[in-house]
Amino acid sequence: MTAYSSSNPYKVSGRFITTTFVAAIMFDLIAWPREYFFWLPEACLLVLIYWVLHRPESINIGIAFCIGLVMDLSLSSPLGQHAISYSIIAFLASQQHRQLLLYHYGFQAIAVGGFFLLHAGIMILVRLFYDQIFYGWLYFTPAITVAILWPLLNTLMVGIMHWRQNKR
Repeated sequence: MTAYSSSNPYKVSGRFITTTFVAAIMFDLIAWPREYFFWLPEACLLVLIYWVLHRPESINIGIAFCIGLVMDLSLSSPLGQHAISYSIIAFLASQQHRQLLLYHYGFQAIAVGGFFLLHAGIMILVRLFYDQIFYGWLYFTPAITVAILWPLLNTLMVGIMHWRQNKR
């Protein structure tokens, strides 16, 4: 199974990318029970990493910052908390996207889990500066869930893009 790289001839419209981000934001806004909340990764960050890795010419750091601001406003978190985290992760993912796409989905899952660990660290650091509260080590658990879900998301998105291309 090979990774879907940005050199593939399949075109992805901006409308499709926007739709995936809107769906991810809507998923993030669902009020989950507290026992599930800490295991669920941020779908918006997961989709952002996917598009930065697979279509770096379409998604850049500025778009990541704007999506982070939307997440900050929609979650009523300190303004700029998600924005700075998404920007840093988009930068790091765009720097390594060629190398990561050459690896198997298992190694990609470990790398994306690392991005989520970095995200959790940035979020905890900002919250410590903001209200001096440490939310506990459970904040790092979505990295495990993401490492499990990454191959499934990758396969699903590639399948959707191939289906949309063959439908035309």
